[in-house]
Amino acid sequence: MDEYLDNKRETESRFQPNYSKKSKKVALVLCILFGWLGVHNFYAGNTGYGFLYLFTFGACGIGWILDIYLIAKGLYKDGKGLLIMY
Repeated sequence: MDEYLDNKRETESRFQPNYSKKSKKVALVLCILFGWLGVHNFYAGNTGYGFLYLFTFGACGIGWILDIYLIAKGLYKDGKGLLIMY
């Protein structure tokens, strides 16, 4: 029985998407327009970073610019650790 459950978990994990269902275009627009408030982080599910950006004005602008680059290149991750690519 344990072997069956292990095989089932392994099979299910292979079919999990390795990218987020969040939109890259929406995240990029939110980051460009409201990135200094951390709105793109709230959209992506990164609420901790969202509050950090909110109270530090986009981590003094450096984090904001870095996030624009990461989102544009498809390297930005959502709250579950999945890449926002599409």
